[in-house]
Amino acid sequence: MNFTFSGREVVDSHQVEVFEATPHPNYVPKSTETEVLTRLKGKLWIDESSFRWVKIQAEVVKPVSIVGFLARVATICMH
Repeated sequence: MNFTFSGREVVDSHQVEVFEATPHPNYVPKSTETEVLTRLKGKLWIDESSFRWVKIQAEVVKPVSIVGFLARVATICMH
């Protein structure tokens, strides 16, 4: 994944730094489990003082196949 700093915000009273995550175009997956990384993009909100995730959002940009099932999840967001 490539991570790009996109600014600072306040989320749930936490001062956070925001990063955009996009698939690295030359990444060659070493397993079927890591292949999913080539099909996601996301956004992470990291607490500036503890460096913990405060929020994460992931979007499937290409269909993901997991053990023969095809997943078409639009967006996942966790607080």
